[in-house]
This record gives sequence, structure tokens and C-alpha cells, in this order.
Amino acid sequence: MVQTLIVAYETIDDNKYRKFAIDTFYWFLGKNSLNQEVYNDLTGGCHDGFGEHSLNMNQGAESTISYLLARLSIHSKEMNFLFDNEKANPDLIF
Repeated sequence: MVQTLIVAYETIDDNKYRKFAIDTFYWFLGKNSLNQEVYNDLTGGCHDGFGEHSLNMNQGAESTISYLLARLSIHSKEMNFLFDNEKANPDLIF
């Protein structure tokens, strides 16, 4: 999803897609309906998701790869891509 939103931003040149890409990445870091980090910085893995009320404790390859691809996509852009966002918190990234 992050990659798609970055392509939309680069193609259409509409800042809303840039913001959507950043917000979508932050889903992994706790900006979600449970306010819980899906990425686990202790294991380097990513939880498989969550249900209505709780985080799924499984950390499968697919979810970890999805996180890593999203992170790589965001990181491959200039750092101001993140820090220009008024809601960005650089302490949560990298």
C-alpha cells in the first residue's frame, strides 16, 4: 500500500498521496485503531495484524516482509519526505 501511494504521489503530484503514504507507514508503528505497534523492534519482526480488540502475537514472514518493503520505500525517499509531514515524529522512525 505504501509503495502504491508513493507512486500515486509521484505520478499525480498531489500531496494528499504523500501524506497517505506516511500515515499508512505509521500504521505499523502504532497509528492504528488499537494504538499498538505492529512492528516489534525487539525481534525485528512484524505481528500478523490484529483483531477487533487485540494484537495477533504471530509474526510471520509475509507481515515482516510487508513492513520491510514499506520501510524501504519510505526510507528510499529523501528524509524530508517524512519530516515535512506535520504529524511525523522522527523519534519513531529509524
